[in-house]
Formats: sequence, C-alpha cells, structure tokens
Amino acid sequence: MSDPHRPDTLGPPAQNRSEIAELQSRLIANAARLFSSTTIASLIGIVSFVLTARTLGPTEFGMLVLVFTFASAVIRLCGFQSWQAIIKFASEHREAGAADRVAAIFRFGFLLDFGACLIGAAVAYTGSAAAAELFAWDPKVEAAARLYAIAVLFSLTGTPTAALRLYNRFDLIAWQQVLAAVLKLALVVLVMIYAPTFEGFVYAWIVSHILTHLLLIGLSLGTLYANNSFDPAIRRGARMKDVVSGAVWRFVLITNVDGMVRTVRELDAQIVALIVDEAAAGLLRIARQIATFVGRFVDAFFVAIYPDLARIASEKRWPVFTRFVRRSAVQVGVFASVFLLAFIAIGEPALRYLFGAEYADAYEATCIFIGAMVVWGFTQPFSPGLMALGAVGRMLLNHVVAAGCYVALLLVLIPQMSYVGAAWAMVGLYCVWGALTLVTYTACVSRSMVAAR
Repeated sequence: MSDPHRPDTLGPPAQNRSEIAELQSRLIANAARLFSSTTIASLIGIVSFVLTARTLGPTEFGMLVLVFTFASAVIRLCGFQSWQAIIKFASEHREAGAADRVAAIFRFGFLLDFGACLIGAAVAYTGSAAAAELFAWDPKVEAAARLYAIAVLFSLTGTPTAALRLYNRFDLIAWQQVLAAVLKLALVVLVMIYAPTFEGFVYAWIVSHILTHLLLIGLSLGTLYANNSFDPAIRRGARMKDVVSGAVWRFVLITNVDGMVRTVRELDAQIVALIVDEAAAGLLRIARQIATFVGRFVDAFFVAIYPDLARIASEKRWPVFTRFVRRSAVQVGVFASVFLLAFIAIGEPALRYLFGAEYADAYEATCIFIGAMVVWGFTQPFSPGLMALGAVGRMLLNHVVAAGCYVALLLVLIPQMSYVGAAWAMVGLYCVWGALTLVTYTACVSRSMVAAR
C-alpha cells in the first residue's frame, strides 16, 4: 500500500497523469516560445551569414570562421557552465523556502562567471599566437583572433541564463535572442555599406557579441531584482560561504571540465582549414550554421525541461521523473526528424539561391549534420535528467569517451572526405554519446529508485 507521506510515491494514477500532462504542457509551451525565438534568430543569423559570405567570398569567409571558432573554443574552455549548478542548488533552496540562500548562490555565480571571463580573455589574447602556429593561420587570422579577446571578456552568460530559466522568464530569453540576431544583422549591413572588408566584419561580430551579452546581463539582473534577490534583508540572511559547500564546488568544477572536453567540437573547422583549405572551412561553417537551426530546437527542450527535472528530483518523485524524460525524448527526436526530411527535399536549391553556386556543395554535409542533430534529439532529454540526479561525474566520463572517438574520426575522415568527413564525425560523436548517456541514465535512475524505497 502506498504511503502518501513518502516523496517518491507515485500517487493516484489519475493525479499522476494530470501532473505529467501539466509538466508536458509547460515544457512544450516554454520550448515552443524558445524555439519560435530561436527560429527567428536563426533565420536572421543565416541572413547575416549569407551577406557576410557573399561579400567576403569563400576564402576570407573561411578565415572569419577560424576566428569565430577559436573564440568559441576559448569561451567554452574557460567558462564554468555555472548555470547548471545554480539551477540545481537554487531549486533545492527554493523548495526549502530559503530565499537568502538562493540570493547567495546567485552572487557566487556572478563572481565565478566574471573570473572566467577574465581568464578567457587572457587565454584568447595570449593563445592566438600558439593557435596560429599550430593550425598554420594567415597573419590576418591571428591578428583578428587576438582582437576577439575583447569580446571574450564580456561573455558572462552562465548565471544570467540560470536566473532567467529558474524564474521561468523564457519570454525574456526569447526576446534577447531575437534582438541579438537583429543587432548583428544591422551591424553586418552597415559594414557591407561602409567597410566591406575582412577587418570590418571582425569588428561587427565583436561589437554584436558585446552588446548581446550586456543585454542578457541586464535582463537577468532585472529578474533577480523582481524576485527580491537584491533585498538587503534577504541578502543578509546568508553569506556565500554558508551555501557554497563542497558539493557545489564539485558540481561546478566537473561541469567546467565537461565543458572543456566538449571544446573539441570546435576543432573541426581548424582541422579542415589545416588539411584542406580555408574555403572548405567556410563550407563546413555554412553546413553547421544551418544544422544549428535544428540544434537550437533540440536545445530549447534541454533549457525548458531542466528546471522542472531538478525540482522533481529534489522531491524524489522518480516515476513522474522517468515518464517525463521518456516522453520528451520521443517528442524531440520526432520533431528533429521532420526537419531533416524537409531539408533533404529543398536544401540544395535553397543553398544555391541564398548563398550562391559556390556554396551549394555544402548540401551533403548539411544533411549529415542535421542527421547528427536527430540522433542528439532522441537522447538529449536524458542529459538534463542526469544533471538533475547530480551524476555530473558520469556525464563527464561519457563526454570524454565520445570526444576521443570524435577526434579520431576527424583525423581519419577529413583527409579522405574533406569537410563532409567532419559531418560524419559529428554523427559518430552523438551516436557514442547518446548510447553512453542512455545506459548511464538508466543505471542512475534505477539506483535512485531503489534507495528511495
């Protein structure tokens, strides 16, 4: 007979079905809001890419891609992925009604992110010379990568993102994404008119990066203020050292290392440029940019589901937890598959019309990259499930194994298939990662359910 006082009790079937339906409805609503904004932002972003690629041509566009991927790798390498830890531990404190501890967790997150930005900017500035020698960059690429350190300095995203997600302000996230894309497009158009050079586009991308992140920080601070995180009485209730335990540091450090491991995904363009040429790297970036349209859709579910999973896990209601994850995995995978079929049907003429005949060769690689997003979609909800369970160490191990397979595939396939080989390597990455994540999730959930009995 079930005990109604036990937090892991499934409860009456009708009540349970009603709760899962409510969770699913909120997930779809939030994911749809995010996806609609990311759809608009992605389409605007593709326009920015089209204008940039057409103006610069394949070679200089490929050089700009090398600068961008280098900066992205540094940001991922030095970022602490603080939003994951903040959502998990702030959710627990919110459930306990400890508003002062929630505020302290956010103060800790901002300090951590600011320190990461300083380190990242220093690495970007000093590491550009080593990267130039390693990947045989053109001197213009090295100079631009060094300049991009200014943008890295403003890449404070973890804690602002956590604030907006935790307090269910997905509407603000949506607006920020669209405004960021519009801002970048406006700057690209201005550069096309007044300074249509490689250096001009570098400055446009740097300025748009900085303004975009300042907007995100401002929106998050407003959200925290509205939820009393700046109330003096609440702030005095708990100091950072009262809430930043060893468990918090362990979570933060492991997710940081996890982010560093995932930096290898940014190596494909650099390796393609080294083995083939900059033009091939530009074609690769076109393919990845279009596939990112689907990737953002998949990521929207990740963003929307994690706060609810963290709350349900803190309440130890495992049957609700597992059903919610399973349903979400099927939905995300099916939706991503629809995008793949649509691109297979109309992708090649669309590439030729939008980017020009010299970029139409990106069609095959784009189809393969979207296929990788489909694989990710069917397994993606298990990842926030593992984070909600606190199994970040197991997640890190999965990413290490998958990253090793990915690098091996890049080195084998790129010399044989050029940038198309990089797309197949991405499929391999998500197949390995998805299988490991599913096995790990099943084991961790089973262990949690047994412990709760």
